[in-house]
Amino acid sequence: CHVREWAIVMRDKELAAAIGFVFIEEVEEQFRDDLSEIFANALPRLNQVSRPEGLILVEGQTEVGLLPATSLKRGLPLIQKGIKVFDCEGKQHMPKLFKKFKKEFPKIPIVCLLDEDAQEEWQEIERMVRGAKNKYAVVRLNRGTIEDVLPLHRAVQALNKLYPAEQVDEIRESDFDERLGFVENAKQVLWRRRQTSFDQKSRFGFLVGLCLEKGEIPPEVEEVIDSALLLVDASHPMRLSRGRSCRAT
Repeated sequence: CHVREWAIVMRDKELAAAIGFVFIEEVEEQFRDDLSEIFANALPRLNQVSRPEGLILVEGQTEVGLLPATSLKRGLPLIQKGIKVFDCEGKQHMPKLFKKFKKEFPKIPIVCLLDEDAQEEWQEIERMVRGAKNKYAVVRLNRGTIEDVLPLHRAVQALNKLYPAEQVDEIRESDFDERLGFVENAKQVLWRRRQTSFDQKSRFGFLVGLCLEKGEIPPEVEEVIDSALLLVDASHPMRLSRGRSCRAT
């Protein structure tokens, strides 16, 4: 009962103020910080899939943290469906790795996520999946890199958690130059403010994913997650039909 009452107060700021709980926002922020730290420590396990039933190929470590966290926040962790996010370590390696996995694991669905500048790689993979869209999908960002399509205030929030200042010197959105991409901005700001490098991209992506609210998730991220889930379900029709029967009853 106490948990349910606490949840009601957390959702209703006016009610919290009316009963004298004037620090509800501070408590909520601290609660989210603590929860983020707990989940961040579990990050490696969220992508540990020994026998994948689906693969998501990405260009870098930010996506490796972001996609499992976002899927978890949406209520259905990728690991629950046996989906592993695989870092290809750059766009230039993705077509070769896609071809390799497609040949070695012909029954496993694969979804690829590419940055905006990976037009040649996108076209190459598109040619390889032609006529097999029931097993494979390719998503290309409409703008920049994965970091560029994330809400800036959430990305800045994650940077402040990952690279805290000894004194009150938080990184702000105003520190970012609109003419530069997020990664270049982050490198410059972190060096200027913290004398450190942007070297925790998987944890950064994970923290951003946990902070995203409904309506803040980039459409390309939702498309990749939804495609992977749908393709894995479609590759196991018996399991899918059993799930529908259960829901119907």
